[in-house]
Amino acid sequence: MTLPAYAARASAGCGVGRRMPPSIFAGERERGSRVTRPEGERRGRGTRQVPRGEYPQPPVPGEAVAYVELEALPTAPKWGRSLVNMALRAWRLWPETIETTELLVSELVTNAAMVSGPGSHARLRYGDLAAVARISLTLRHLPGRVVIEVFDHDQNPPVLDDAGTDAESGRGLLLVEALSKEWGHFFPPSGGKVVYAIVST
Repeated sequence: MTLPAYAARASAGCGVGRRMPPSIFAGERERGSRVTRPEGERRGRGTRQVPRGEYPQPPVPGEAVAYVELEALPTAPKWGRSLVNMALRAWRLWPETIETTELLVSELVTNAAMVSGPGSHARLRYGDLAAVARISLTLRHLPGRVVIEVFDHDQNPPVLDDAGTDAESGRGLLLVEALSKEWGHFFPPSGGKVVYAIVST
């Protein structure tokens, strides 16, 4: 598998799987979410070793990471934007960067939920929720950039459609292309795909 340049990891044993729980911010514990501070800042409780063979990959020194798993439902973009707001504010990034990242996350998470979930018109009962597929959102703060990674279990690559001005859908990836410094996708060995976008800070 060929990973994007930003995803290269120097440490051995940084494999690919499905879950990645780095440290949790003290006082900012969210159900299902994990956030790490940049190196040199005090870490809250909740740090544990990440087993080998997991995806997303654990943070490298100096990299801050926020991660959440979401059910592939129409509400997923809202929770993705909430993680962006919480993490990027904690990392003290500019409001313009936060706004751009929220837009990109909203589009990428919406796409992942559409291909993985039951659809926006499905009527689910409470007992059906356990069977809903999960997607994950990872935010990585590296020097000069924020990397967004959205994982889903669909093997089909994202397609950039040339949607017309009157189209009600299909413009999401055009927005991603316009707002991000770089975007693309890759296929982890464990299955599924990761669509990523990079925002300059």
